[in-house]
Amino acid sequence: MSVEWMMVGISQMARAAAERGALLHLLAKNPARYAHDIAHGGAGPALVVHEVDTDDPQAIDRALKAVGRIDGLVTVDLYDMRVLDHLASLGLPGQDPESVRLVRDKARLRDHLHRAGLSTTTGIPLTASSGWRDVAERLGAPFLVKPNSGAGSAHVRLIRDAKDFAAFRREAPPAEEFVAEIYLVGPLFSVETFTWDGQTRTLGIGSRILSPEPAFREEVYAFPTALPEQDRAEIDTWIGQILASVGYTRGFAHTEFIATGHGPELVEINPRLPGVSIGRAISETLGIDVYAATVDMALDHRPAIMDAELRPRGGASVVFLYPPTPGVLRDVTGLDALARHPGSPSYHPQLAPGDVIRSIDDQYGMAGFLTTYGATAELALLNGISAAGRLQVLVEPLLTFGLDVAER
Repeated sequence: MSVEWMMVGISQMARAAAERGALLHLLAKNPARYAHDIAHGGAGPALVVHEVDTDDPQAIDRALKAVGRIDGLVTVDLYDMRVLDHLASLGLPGQDPESVRLVRDKARLRDHLHRAGLSTTTGIPLTASSGWRDVAERLGAPFLVKPNSGAGSAHVRLIRDAKDFAAFRREAPPAEEFVAEIYLVGPLFSVETFTWDGQTRTLGIGSRILSPEPAFREEVYAFPTALPEQDRAEIDTWIGQILASVGYTRGFAHTEFIATGHGPELVEINPRLPGVSIGRAISETLGIDVYAATVDMALDHRPAIMDAELRPRGGASVVFLYPPTPGVLRDVTGLDALARHPGSPSYHPQLAPGDVIRSIDDQYGMAGFLTTYGATAELALLNGISAAGRLQVLVEPLLTFGLDVAER
């Protein structure tokens, strides 16, 4: 049983379940989100999709009872903690909800790691009375503001002065909790790990290219990044200490950090595989199967990746494709050129024609993403950037005859 999943990988997970004599049931709030992956992944009868409001614990409970016997549960951290608590109450193997609750609370996590000596910075939860001067005096300026439990870089902003802070206050969703943090300067990386019975194994390091300030939209991901042996050893030790500190004992983790001038500083811990097609890229470049590992973990079997040799067989890159402006998605052109391009590029749509893109400041404005490969991560990245240059995301203006398209 899987309660939601990433954009890619549900078909591979279904096949892995079938190889183990199991049938994968997917509970999805919007099954169309998985249509492309299912159509191209060949899951066949090994997958049963149920349309369920996955924000509602009672709806999930009804769906689970309708399925009957459940031998294992696969989850991601992208839904309400009430749901995760409810799933944990079923007594099936899985992540500790208290550990997940800690890592999803950015202010609490940063304070925890600071007290543990694993981070030099702290976070300040913002309240209705928090003012520019109060925050700037404690953190210095500029500083960052971000949702306390958000993802996809949504509403992450660089605050340089009182004017920026006032604009943030006007634009921030009123129901969202925010935290202010010191602005860490340096390139962004992520550590991809797997933990079993408290033992953490680093699968590799991924690198990022971000959009210009003041937004922090992800543009490109590449894996595995080649680091000096000593740097890699230090990161392996650091991430093991980080995950042990938060009580993370089982599962994949996608931990982002800034390589500052004084060492790595944590950005956030995602208690799951990385999104889009990065899980598949990790599998392809290391010769492992992260989706089979997910199924084995759910069935309480020691996954093979804990003992597999992790020797990179090449590199992979994911390029995120955005339109030049917000609007109504019309088409993505140039896809016919991908077959002639090196790096085996493949395009995966995230949105469909007619979908409204209200902002291109974060990953939720992405029309789709392009995956490419190469002999190294650097060559895969260059293949990806080159191939993406052949594509064009076309949108129509949001305003047509003075009316908002989405509300007509």
